[in-house]
Parts: sequence; structure tokens; C-alpha cells
Amino acid sequence: MYMYNTANAFDNDEEINRMNEAILEKVGMNRKKEMMPSISCIGFAGEMIGFRQCAAIGKIAEETGSSISLTANGQSAKADSILGLLKMHISAGTFVVLTVKHGDLQEAFRRCREVLKFMDK
Repeated sequence: MYMYNTANAFDNDEEINRMNEAILEKVGMNRKKEMMPSISCIGFAGEMIGFRQCAAIGKIAEETGSSISLTANGQSAKADSILGLLKMHISAGTFVVLTVKHGDLQEAFRRCREVLKFMDK
């Protein structure tokens, strides 16, 4: 698993921006220069993601005030679209990019990793 955020990165906006640019460059995405704090993580789903998990991710986004999105199987969906998440057909072992923006980043990120049962290796 590749994770670019560190615990003390939230103390320095320049460090956050530098780290965001680095991960986005690695996954080949283009991004505006005006960056907002975010956390991205690349890993593998530990189990099939069904309706309950999709609803839980939506609830996490709402409770933490975060914008959460998943990318898998060549598709992306935001947490506020349960059907969008379900259409991605995430099964155990599927390569997933989890991105959390705004709100309580660390709490949302931690809870999403639990729901997705991310495998480190």
C-alpha cells in the first residue's frame, strides 16, 4: 500500500500541497495548482463492497464533513452516490484508490479504511 500522508503533515500547508502533488503525479492525475488538504491511499479491498459498506462510507462523509471518493476497476464514484459505488463492483483483492478531502480528514480516512478492510499487502 502506498500512503503519502504523515501524522505531522497537517501542521504545514506547504508540506500538504507538496505531498498531494507527489501522489497525484504518481497516479497520473492532473490537478489545479490551488490545492486543498486531502489524503489519498492506494490499497486492496479486503472484502466485497456491498450496499452496507457503501452506505457506511456515505455516512462517514456526512458525519465528518468530508468529500470521499473511490476509484476502482477504471471507474470513480463519490460517497454520496451509493449506486455509483455499487456499480464499481469492488470485490476482495480489488485495487482501490481512496481519496478524502475537506472536513475531519484523519477520522474519515481511518473509518473508511476500516469499512473497506484495506489490506496493506
